[in-house]
Amino acid sequence: MSDAFAMPMERGFDAFDALDASDASDAPATPAVLGLDPVDVSVSPALPLPELEARLTELAGHLNAATHRFLVLLAEFDRREGWADGAMRSCAR
Repeated sequence: MSDAFAMPMERGFDAFDALDASDASDAPATPAVLGLDPVDVSVSPALPLPELEARLTELAGHLNAATHRFLVLLAEFDRREGWADGAMRSCAR
């Protein structure tokens, strides 16, 4: 993936790090490092509103970065006609 399209928020998605060797020297941010528990999604009522807003904004960025990466990979899959195994007529089906 070109550095022009690389987004810092992509770090933290271990599956993506395995696909992009250019990030190999960077330590991926784990949910624990980000202050998130992947199992416990409860939010303390004592969490200050600005912190809640910051977490929502950060996670929205992660979703956008993941969607971007998915679409880049999907476009490459379509360009290589990975769907052309005889059962499909296009990537859209």
